[in-house]
This record gives sequence, C-alpha cells and structure tokens, in this order.
Amino acid sequence: MKMMRKPFFSYGSHSMRRKKPAKEEHRYDDFVAKLKEMDEMVSTDVAALRGDIELASLELREAQRKLVETEKAYIEAKTDLFLKKEKKELLTSHLCAYIKRNEIEKAKTLSGFVGKLELTASPSKPVKSSDADQKDQKPEPQEAIENEGK
Repeated sequence: MKMMRKPFFSYGSHSMRRKKPAKEEHRYDDFVAKLKEMDEMVSTDVAALRGDIELASLELREAQRKLVETEKAYIEAKTDLFLKKEKKELLTSHLCAYIKRNEIEKAKTLSGFVGKLELTASPSKPVKSSDADQKDQKPEPQEAIENEGK
C-alpha cells in the first residue's frame, strides 16, 4: 500500500480559509454601509444647518435694514427737534424785543402825556401834592424819625 500523503490544503482548512475571507468581506461591507449611513446623516445635518444659516442671514439683513431705517428716522427727528427749538428761541427773542419796544413806546407816550399835563397845569396854578399822594409816598428816613417823635 502506498501511503497517501495528506494534501497541503486539507478540505477542512480550505473551507475555513474560504469562510474567513467571506466573513471579513461581510465585515468590510458592514463597515462601508455604516460609513455611508454616517455620511448621509452628516449630509442631512449639514443641509439643515445650511438652511438655518441662510434663514439667519436673511433675518440679519432684515434687522440691519430696519436699524438703518430707524437710525435715519432718529437723525431726522433729532434734526427736526433742533430746528424747532431754534425757531422757538428765535420767536421768543422776537417777542421779548417786541414787548420791550412796546414798553419803551408806552413810557415815551406816558412821559409826553405827563409833560403836557404839567404844562397845562403850571400856568394857572402850581401843582401841589395832595394828602393822598403824600401817604402813598414813603417818607425819607429823616422824616420817619421826626414823625415818630410826634
């Protein structure tokens, strides 16, 4: 009888070797699938974030536009306030000047009228102060001392 040599690759080990690459290939496929799934999740999250960023950008532009409009309105209101304040002060100074001129005119008219009264009163008889006029006038300090003694 001849001795049979065992083949280098035994049937049992050969099937194991075939199973091992298949098992590794299956693990590799699982790994690739998980990577694809993660990439899809990342892509979805990135797309959502980009949408949120775009929305935030639009809101930011709108807020900036409103700020510019509000600042413009504030400056216009401030300018309007300043101009109206200037106008009020100018009108007030005109009023004061008008009142002062009017008072001066009244004083001139009154002094002219009093002067005419004195001229008409002096030729016929001298003007005397009445007792009522003397009571209205304050006595001089010397006269007050003398009157106290009486």
